[in-house]
Amino acid sequence: MSDYLKNVGRLEEKKRKKLDLEIKMKALVEQIHDKADPLDDISALDTEIIAADAMELARLHIEYKALIDDIRAVNKALGRES
Repeated sequence: MSDYLKNVGRLEEKKRKKLDLEIKMKALVEQIHDKADPLDDISALDTEIIAADAMELARLHIEYKALIDDIRAVNKALGRES
């Protein structure tokens, strides 16, 4: 298989993973928002779950940013500057 085809396959795989991460991060943002409702009593907040969700969101965001860099690199290798 040519390098070009390998890189096209890598690019599609990375794009799929990027979309997957976007969906997961949006869901976490919604969960955090729901659990940290400013109208709820402060003493009723489940801060351990909120913190765990926030940490997971941060971890996924780091992975997401690295994936964007990877996508740019593969696009460059394919001669696509985007």
